[in-house]
Amino acid sequence: MDITYSLLFFAAALLSSLAYFAWLATKKRAIDMLPAVAAVATVSAIYLLWQQQIVGHYYILGIEYGIALIATVLVQMYMMRPKPFVAFTVLMLAGFLAYCYGNFSGFAPIGVFGLSTMYGLVYRDSLQKHGNKTVNKDKSKEVHRDIIQIALGIVVLAILAFLRSSTAIAVVFALIILGYVVNDLSSESRLKGVYKVLESGLERSGVVYGSGALYIAAGTAMVVGFVNNPAFVMFGIVVLFFADSVATIVGVNLDWVKLPYNRNKSVFGSLAFFLVTALLGYPLIGIAAVYLGALLAFVESVNLRLDDNVSLAMVVVVAYVLLHFVFVMG
Repeated sequence: MDITYSLLFFAAALLSSLAYFAWLATKKRAIDMLPAVAAVATVSAIYLLWQQQIVGHYYILGIEYGIALIATVLVQMYMMRPKPFVAFTVLMLAGFLAYCYGNFSGFAPIGVFGLSTMYGLVYRDSLQKHGNKTVNKDKSKEVHRDIIQIALGIVVLAILAFLRSSTAIAVVFALIILGYVVNDLSSESRLKGVYKVLESGLERSGVVYGSGALYIAAGTAMVVGFVNNPAFVMFGIVVLFFADSVATIVGVNLDWVKLPYNRNKSVFGSLAFFLVTALLGYPLIGIAAVYLGALLAFVESVNLRLDDNVSLAMVVVVAYVLLHFVFVMG
């Protein structure tokens, strides 16, 4: 029966996505399919690396392919087409229910959702930059955003600490989807007042409303989906919600000593990032937090032209996979 649900979801996701792609073709926007192609290719690459983990359960790929397609479509519909956005969100949740019904171990589809969302966001940002829209940062807004980010991090850590691992990750993902939908609907007339308050008080000018929240949601999804160790998941949350936020707050206020390789970052900001990662991460993963803190602080300080929330999440996931191989294979 779990095979039937998986196949039904994949068929629904494929047909819905193909209908959207056909519409793009009629609008001469076929290039907008690129994020979906990249997401599906990445899922295929992950499968080739980890196929021994799902031998006998190949239909899991149907769920992951479906989620990869839907997640990239959702990003393109965000703040543009509310009704299809909600419909695709419901379809995506059906995919996760099909996965849970099959009693599969791990939460890889959540990681696929985060990765695919990242592809869609990067592509959408590239179109915006191509349109010569400039992003303006206001110091007070940056601090306010990071204070809220730290508060959200406390909530997420509390959920991970006090609930059973599988339940905690499901709750965190539910909050991600809830935030995604609320952000999208807040631009509608019924929530216009909320939209104006949030945009004027928190959002950077020259960016898609809520894009910062979507990036950290994508990074969080990648961490909780691809990392199967509860302590390492909490370490990833420390990096995304605490270290990055504190680094920004310190950096914008103590910015007189710039990094020689990136004049947009300060020495004190990078130092704050390292200290928060090492001190809060040590009780979770031991001495590895110090070494990873130095690596992550460097990654955060380099101008990679990729949002910190996803570049840091990717490093955390890769570090976990490498350490897993070292200890398991060793």
